[in-house]
Order: sequence, then C-alpha cells, then structure tokens
Amino acid sequence: MREMDILLGRFLERGYPDLDVTGRDTFDRLLDLPDQDLLAWLSGNGAPDDAELSALLEHMRRVVHGP
Repeated sequence: MREMDILLGRFLERGYPDLDVTGRDTFDRLLDLPDQDLLAWLSGNGAPDDAELSALLEHMRRVVHGP
C-alpha cells in the first residue's frame, strides 16, 4: 500500500534511529500487522490492544504528522 510505504519511510528517516532496542523490536512486530490496521491507527482511528504497539504508534504519529 503506497500510503504505508510513505508513512513508514518518513518514520524510518525521522524517528527510527531514536528508538531503543525495545522500540525497534516493537517496530519489527508492527511490520507483521495488516496495512489497513496500521494506516487506520497511524491516522488516529483506534489503537491496538497491545500497550507497546500503541505507544510506538503514538510516537510514530508525532514523528510523521508533527505535534
């Protein structure tokens, strides 16, 4: 999905280098999720039940979309 490629690319450039080992492991888990879910969550429509994924997605929203 093109939108996900753009959003993930932006995050990889701007936010991924700042993640610690746990954040990077969580990001790896996030990549296994369906694109439709990720796009919805990154757009602020809902959140996963997993607290680590939810926190990472919030961080990603701030990095990709700004404050």
